[in-house]
Amino acid sequence: MFVRHGQSIWNKEGRCSGWIDVPLNEQGRKEAHQAGELLRNLGYQFDCAYTSFLSRAFETEMIILEELNQTHIKPIRAWQINERHYGALEGRYKKELEKQYGSQQVKLWRQSYDNPPPMLSWSDEMHPRHDPLYAALGEQEQRDLPMGESLEMLTQRVAPYWQEQIVPHLQSLGPHKHMLLAAHQHVCRGLVKVLTGIDNETVMGLRIPNAAPFVFEFDRNMKPLRNYYVDNESVEVV
Repeated sequence: MFVRHGQSIWNKEGRCSGWIDVPLNEQGRKEAHQAGELLRNLGYQFDCAYTSFLSRAFETEMIILEELNQTHIKPIRAWQINERHYGALEGRYKKELEKQYGSQQVKLWRQSYDNPPPMLSWSDEMHPRHDPLYAALGEQEQRDLPMGESLEMLTQRVAPYWQEQIVPHLQSLGPHKHMLLAAHQHVCRGLVKVLTGIDNETVMGLRIPNAAPFVFEFDRNMKPLRNYYVDNESVEVV
């Protein structure tokens, strides 16, 4: 099961959050509790959990697990499922960017599949390697941290982690096991593209609501069988 985090402070303010560790706001916490209550009422239980390094996703997952009385599950946190990195646009107001660069250019950066924003440099103080969240990473992993990404680049980051880490873990647990992965809109988009093979235009039009859990069911070989939103099984994600 996948879920995008609840509303964050900067979602509400119209700022580019990216890798900046912006917390949930009150609405976001309420959304996470509602998601957990929905899953509890439907009888869901999980065997493992994944989330990103960013607190808005981690808090969403912990609230859901709390609602399910499953706080004994310790989520695996991975920077590889962090939100898309907005490069030099990180933290800036979208309206401010439109004034500086023009609405068409900002739309291209935000809504096209393969046009990355202006990149940070390795020496830039905004580079993720300077963030205490990533201080424990080894030198090579720090060099792998993004300096700005298109959705295409994010998908290329997420896909190997899914195939090399998550899939083997799920297979090792055996059949009929359930995973909860709390992440971000672009990460959910990237994972849906990996799992379904939808085209670039379709994935960019994919809207993932805050704290709306959706399910992918797999066969024994981890081939997707079907997908749907938990609150309405007749509604497919794509």
